[in-house]
Amino acid sequence: MKAKKIAEMSDGTELPEWRPERTKYSWRNGRRIVKQGFLADQLRAGCSECKKTLNIINTVDEMTQGLWSILYIQCGACSQLKAIKTT
Repeated sequence: MKAKKIAEMSDGTELPEWRPERTKYSWRNGRRIVKQGFLADQLRAGCSECKKTLNIINTVDEMTQGLWSILYIQCGACSQLKAIKTT
């Protein structure tokens, strides 16, 4: 996966302009602490471009921050990348 420009965070905070390249990434591996309602609300809020609901299955990358993560989810309709916090 090459470095990507990230559009925006779900809560409006600024994101880094680039992300480091990663190899053999799978967000399905490991365990995480997640507030399910918080995550569901952000997915339901949808894409910032086309407003379609996001699907966790379209996660392309993850950045861990202590006990929480930022999931980078690609919109299935317009391919916009959105950062979603897990807690």
